[in-house]
Amino acid sequence: MSKRIIILLVVALVPTLAFGAITGKIKGRVVDQETGEPLPGAAVMIVNTTMGAAADANGEYLMLHVPVGVYSVRAQFIGYKTVTIENIKVITDLTNTIDFELPIEAIAGETITIVAERPLVNPNATNAVRVQGYEDFKNVPVRNPTQVIALQPGVVVQNGNLYVRGGREDEVGYYLEGATTRDVMTGDNLVTVIPEALQEYQLQAGGYTAAYGGANAGIIRQTFRSGTPDYKFSLQAETDNFADPGDSFLDTYSYGYSDYTLTASGPVPGTNGKLKFFVAGQNTFERVRDTQLRYYEGFEFNHAETYVDDHNFPLVSTTYGDTIKQGLSMLDNYIPKANRNRYIGSGTLVWDNNPYMVRFAANLSYHTTESVGTKSNLVNILNLDRIGQNQLSTGLYSLKFTHILNPKTIYEINLNYFDRRSAGWDPYFGHNYFAYYDSLANSNIGVDFIDW
Repeated sequence: MSKRIIILLVVALVPTLAFGAITGKIKGRVVDQETGEPLPGAAVMIVNTTMGAAADANGEYLMLHVPVGVYSVRAQFIGYKTVTIENIKVITDLTNTIDFELPIEAIAGETITIVAERPLVNPNATNAVRVQGYEDFKNVPVRNPTQVIALQPGVVVQNGNLYVRGGREDEVGYYLEGATTRDVMTGDNLVTVIPEALQEYQLQAGGYTAAYGGANAGIIRQTFRSGTPDYKFSLQAETDNFADPGDSFLDTYSYGYSDYTLTASGPVPGTNGKLKFFVAGQNTFERVRDTQLRYYEGFEFNHAETYVDDHNFPLVSTTYGDTIKQGLSMLDNYIPKANRNRYIGSGTLVWDNNPYMVRFAANLSYHTTESVGTKSNLVNILNLDRIGQNQLSTGLYSLKFTHILNPKTIYEINLNYFDRRSAGWDPYFGHNYFAYYDSLANSNIGVDFIDW
């Protein structure tokens, strides 16, 4: 019986381990520049990390489980000049081939530095993989990762939904830090990320392995940035709040948008650079949260030809009372009580102590919205005191432990936890759901309860 339980646990664990892979490989060969002969025992290391390998009898080396990022790789051998190749980009699940040709050393301590060029085609990519890194993302004039992915061939975004290769919305798989973030009910991506927190996002539009089941159209994988050897900070601010609602500024109007993003990375003090952190925080405020909502020209209602009274519009006049009789006005390009305020926090903490590595990542978000925004219930502007309130919070936590047994063997333990909570309520009754359709409860707060 115990053997059956162990087998079931292994079967359940293997897919999780496969999904957890957010690393790549570096391999290559170290040879003499003049003769082309291999240099057995040559040391190859990734600069500013504890990762490295030694060349075998054929001069070949292999480094497994290299975290996604951009690195400098150095090769050295006694009697030869040290060669460093910079700008080597490690991509999830792909292998970088970096070969070294070491010249004989004439001057002690002399080092040669080479800047690697990005290949047009990665020969190790056996399927349709499109990868964009942080540097690529900064050059695109959009702030939403979904909009960046939509620029790739075979991808379409319509009504806020993402489609890959003509498949349905629920046929796309979403992964963040190796953990699936797809809603099993609707197929939507449940996690919102900060663009500046991403190291890379990867689109696989076909040909991926059986490890990614349940996604017939495509796979979208995102990986957070890791800490840097030196301390780095950045602050970005965007806003159009230069005018009051309804007032123009430079012949345009403020649409209530603001975005503030802060990032920080570096080594944790007292750890000799073995423990590095990266954190990012973002606050985004939008006065209109619905993509289908249109702005309107301001108007004054009930002061001109049309007058709402008990005779012409009895239901409206009875429900809204003096609000209608005193007149209803609306400012230019401004819809009140239609906004979203969002806070996101992301970060990674990596302990690199070869042959052990521990990586912790988290992504937290908190959204608040007021629900007058949809064009279908724009009539709610007649009852602004009772606009519905909504809250949404998500939390994704990922912990990975890696042990490198030898240059060709590793094992990894991956634990992921995801939490999503949402709530909506009426400002008058809060979470007392049964009072919503209780005529006495409505009467007690001064609301006329009308049953159609």
